[in-house]
Amino acid sequence: MTTQSTESQAVASKGLYNLCYYLAFGAVYAGQLAMEALPPDSIVRHGLRDGADAAHRAWARTHGDEAAEAEMELPVEAAEVAADVL
Repeated sequence: MTTQSTESQAVASKGLYNLCYYLAFGAVYAGQLAMEALPPDSIVRHGLRDGADAAHRAWARTHGDEAAEAEMELPVEAAEVAADVL
């Protein structure tokens, strides 16, 4: 490879990295902001939290991380939360 193509590849790689970084950061940060804007006893907040926990457990299960999976709580059933809220 020539020096120019190596430099172009480095610039493209850095640009792709930055794009992925800010997409992930924006998604997670926006989710956190949304969670904080909801009242603590909100059924929507409970649903978002339980969905995120389920995603973490699924990731741990599919990637063989039994320790991480065991540390996570089971999700609160929506019916239980709704009964508490109502």
